[in-house]
Amino acid sequence: MKYSFKRVYLLTALFGVCTIIFSACTKTEKLPDEPKNKITAYKIETAEGILFGAIDNINNTIKVYIPYYFDFAIIDPIIELSEGAKLKNEAEPIEIDAQDYIYTVVGADNTTRDYKLIIDIQISRPLWVERMGTRSYLGNGFSVYGNFNTKDATEPKLFIVDEENNEYPLIIAEGHNVSIVPSGNNTYGITGYFSPQNLSLEKLYKVRAKFRGMTADGEQWFEFTQFQPQFHNLTPYVEVKRGDTVTRYASASTLVKPTRMFTYIDGVETEMEIISWDFEKMTFVVPENMTYGITYDTRVSFQNFMDAQIIFNVIE
Repeated sequence: MKYSFKRVYLLTALFGVCTIIFSACTKTEKLPDEPKNKITAYKIETAEGILFGAIDNINNTIKVYIPYYFDFAIIDPIIELSEGAKLKNEAEPIEIDAQDYIYTVVGADNTTRDYKLIIDIQISRPLWVERMGTRSYLGNGFSVYGNFNTKDATEPKLFIVDEENNEYPLIIAEGHNVSIVPSGNNTYGITGYFSPQNLSLEKLYKVRAKFRGMTADGEQWFEFTQFQPQFHNLTPYVEVKRGDTVTRYASASTLVKPTRMFTYIDGVETEMEIISWDFEKMTFVVPENMTYGITYDTRVSFQNFMDAQIIFNVIE
């Protein structure tokens, strides 16, 4: 059989190409090891099932989407890690409005990775708030409304803010409760709070709300006016002893400077000693000549206001 030079050359060339191709196909490269410092699952158990956090291992974030109707104050997640890994700090419950919370994972190979937690609560945005009513009495009841989407009246943090941006938290007075009531159109009214008693009557103020990572200020600026000073009289009345030093707190109002305190002992008008006072309270001395077993109706006088009443029982 005869072979031409060209045919032999062509076969040799094809053999060489196939050798190169097969050599390339059979070569293996080692893939990089899987990181040993990852969060592999982030779960939150709820009455309606499990919420899963979206884990981003490129940007090292965990994003949790929470429907507003869950009404959480905190989340207490279940966290799964790479084999042999651990958290640098023990996992703990986290407030729903937490900002810049970081999980640090320490891998089995002692490498570390920081994950930033992002909590996205599915509520109407932007947050807004405004005070109720047209007049504000210093130290008196103070109500607001806004798009809070919660059943817990204490979850929105409410403040009075002055022109210098100083914040003064609203107060829950002794013996009072706060409540939240929906009024339609995604609006909720919060009542039962009291304004602070040490604010100036010469400044302008507005209301501020902080709720689930958001902050909003009311648009209305307003002034406070002074309300009739009153004291909180407990029932049954407080029992005191002759010569006692007693402190009584203002109720639904703020105090102004008292001009005198007096009562009637055996039908005789008797002056009582006032030791000190401020916007919230007044301290006085129980007279030594009061009669045991008697309930005394004492009066405190103020300039430009009616007398305020303090009632107590004298015991041995």
